[in-house]
Amino acid sequence: MKIKLDLSPELITVSQYVGFATNEGDLVNQVQAITKLPRAQVLMLTPTQMNEIKTSFEEALNNVPSKHVTKWNKYRFVPDINAMTFGEWLDLDANCNEFPKHLTKLLAILFRPCKNEFINRYEVDEYDSNIHLKNAEYFNDMPLMIANGAMVFFSNIEKELLIRFQEYSDNQMMTELKKAIAMMEQALQQQAS
Repeated sequence: MKIKLDLSPELITVSQYVGFATNEGDLVNQVQAITKLPRAQVLMLTPTQMNEIKTSFEEALNNVPSKHVTKWNKYRFVPDINAMTFGEWLDLDANCNEFPKHLTKLLAILFRPCKNEFINRYEVDEYDSNIHLKNAEYFNDMPLMIANGAMVFFSNIEKELLIRFQEYSDNQMMTELKKAIAMMEQALQQQAS
């Protein structure tokens, strides 16, 4: 069976990547995820063809760029990631734990329908997990390079927040330590007098 595939890094979709990554060790399902062919047709390929498809896909994956965009189809990237609700952060964290299996859910949290737009400013729908996580399937067709851009952006913000939290915790600890030292010095002075 002859098969023609364009595995340009810019054309790889979220669906192909997730299907490939979550079926590690299962060549048939990996090739099926890559080619989007029915299982019966994948089984008609030779082992050499299957290995070539897998190897070519892995090479393409290593060259997928990251492209941060604020708009994809009818969805817009959350305009102020620092203003996200605690519920959004909880859902992001929960879905990060099963990465890449839940990549589409992460994208459904970060990209939402636009409700207002004026020149370069826009608002997205308020987050509702019951609604937005159901949109996850729409992100299967998103180019992986856009998903990578969103994940890199989210990861950088998350790292920055962790650094700020650590700085705040360190400052709080030093303040409490100074108070404790002052109280001990005061107690020692009272005992000495």
